Amino acid sequence: MTESLHRRRRSDRLIARPDRWLVGGCVLALVLLVSLLLNDRNTRAQQANEAWVVHTHAVIDALTAVQANLRTAEAVHRRYLITGQPEHLAGFDAAVTAALDAAGRVRRMTVDNPHQQARIPAVEQGIGEIAQAWRETSQLRAAQDVQAVRQRVAAGPATGRMGDVLAHLEAMTNVERHLLAVRGDDARQAFTTARVTGVTTGLASLLLVVTFAALLKRHLDRGLADARALRQLSADLREADRRKDRFLATLAHELRNPLAPVRTAAALLTSDHLDRGRLAWVADVIRRQVGHMASLLDDLLDVARITQGKLVLRREPVVLADVVQLAVEAARPVVDRKRHRLEVHLPPGEAPVVLDADPVRLAQALTNLLTNAAKYTDPGGSLQLRAVRRGADLQLAVNDSGVGIAPEALPQVFDMFSQVEGSAGRSEGGLGIGLALTRGVVELHGGSVLARSAGRGHGSEFVITLPGAVLPAGRAPGAHPGGGAATEAPRCSHRVLVADDNHDAGEALGALVQTLGHRVQVVDGGREAIATACREPPDLAFLDIGMPDLDGHAVARALRADPATQGTVLVAVTGWGQAADRAHSAASGFDAHLTKPVDPATVRALLARPLHSLRGQEAVPGDAVQRAAEA
Repeated sequence: MTESLHRRRRSDRLIARPDRWLVGGCVLALVLLVSLLLNDRNTRAQQANEAWVVHTHAVIDALTAVQANLRTAEAVHRRYLITGQPEHLAGFDAAVTAALDAAGRVRRMTVDNPHQQARIPAVEQGIGEIAQAWRETSQLRAAQDVQAVRQRVAAGPATGRMGDVLAHLEAMTNVERHLLAVRGDDARQAFTTARVTGVTTGLASLLLVVTFAALLKRHLDRGLADARALRQLSADLREADRRKDRFLATLAHELRNPLAPVRTAAALLTSDHLDRGRLAWVADVIRRQVGHMASLLDDLLDVARITQGKLVLRREPVVLADVVQLAVEAARPVVDRKRHRLEVHLPPGEAPVVLDADPVRLAQALTNLLTNAAKYTDPGGSLQLRAVRRGADLQLAVNDSGVGIAPEALPQVFDMFSQVEGSAGRSEGGLGIGLALTRGVVELHGGSVLARSAGRGHGSEFVITLPGAVLPAGRAPGAHPGGGAATEAPRCSHRVLVADDNHDAGEALGALVQTLGHRVQVVDGGREAIATACREPPDLAFLDIGMPDLDGHAVARALRADPATQGTVLVAVTGWGQAADRAHSAASGFDAHLTKPVDPATVRALLARPLHSLRGQEAVPGDAVQRAAEA
């Protein structure tokens, strides 16, 4: 009987156990539900309170904006009364308009606050009266009635109204600050409630830890996937770093190559036994090698502009044959040096194919493909440039019989600093940016470029596709610059000031200007430039931007502020040539913007133009100056 009783009790416990778990689960669910409801209510209260706080801050900001704009209008008005310069009036009107707009925002944001609404009309009316009083004083100043202006200012009708308006604004600001304090107390109370309900929810949630086991496993799996992605990213970064190191080494090598003959040529210039023929040869060496270095830097800048989306195409109707001729002429030295056979095939027909494209940039892209094909082809190889027209679309293909490209390397050939592995001896240097530059230029034209190769030793093909680039028949290209009869302007000697903290650069530019028949003064700093210009105002000044004592922008502003030098033509000389840099130069008062290294032809073109044609212009780039002189 005892044993039967024990079995029955065990059976009752087994039956009762699920009931206890069910009751416990229901209690837990109820606690969680209540906690969630409390959290939801508290969250809504916090959100509403945060919205009110943000709204109150916005009202305070608008009130502050009214005061700030009124004070700005007052300051601008005073500057106009002192200087009499009309440009200050635009700032005055803008400040008054901004003050009224801010007052309107306060009206709209405090529509539910009758105390604030009662003050707004007085504020708006006061602003209008103040503005009217200031405008009347400005009209007296414009009429040069100084005595009336003094009497008007001494009477101070605007000053009293200004005080009243500011008092209203301060009172309204104090009201909003009080509301902000009240809402801060509400926020603290809501935070306390949230903390209590959060603790309750946390304790109840501890009983459901088992539920998160599956989530933990999923997160572990995701962590493993992230680790694999990080390993791949690390490998990509190591590859990018390797390419960067190779690029820097190649860049150093490419810059040393032209520097070596330049250094030797400079040493020869000091020789006493240098005849005229040898001197001309030395000058030609320096000119060619400096041109090579400038070309490297231009390619780097072009790639940077494309990467940043700052390269702007100059589209115009252009004949396809002319673009191809430019590219072939640029690549001809490399092709001839390696004794390649180059075939060019253009679309058949008597009428020329006219494109809507930037002729310089499109020729640059083709030149890169031709020189790349010539470098990676053994001497005596075969190159082919073929143009195929399909309706309004154009396809340009460059084929070679060179070393070819491995299939796994094809996706990376257009990457920055990429070069074919195992062919460094054939590449003849290069920075590995030519194909990247080509892709960027082609994509700016709305086209695409791809590479094909059957593998190592089977040559390669690069194909440019330009959809819709061919213009309809009858669209003729524009006249080429310099095509008309050139008329040389009469030579006139000018006083020219050159300021550059790099003494050699300043002296070299000064010597160039002097050889053109102008009187030159060269100084080494910004303060010395201002002092020299004040003693003898120049007709034109070349100012380096990066001078340490006083930069070129500050010098330009100082010269523009001096009546004796206001009419001087100011030319910025700097290594920065982006659109933002030219805009900064124009804002400082410069008339032209030349990028280092300055081309002597650009200097000659600029000095050949009448100075009055440059004064008051925006800071035009140096290439625009040269094109205008050639036109």
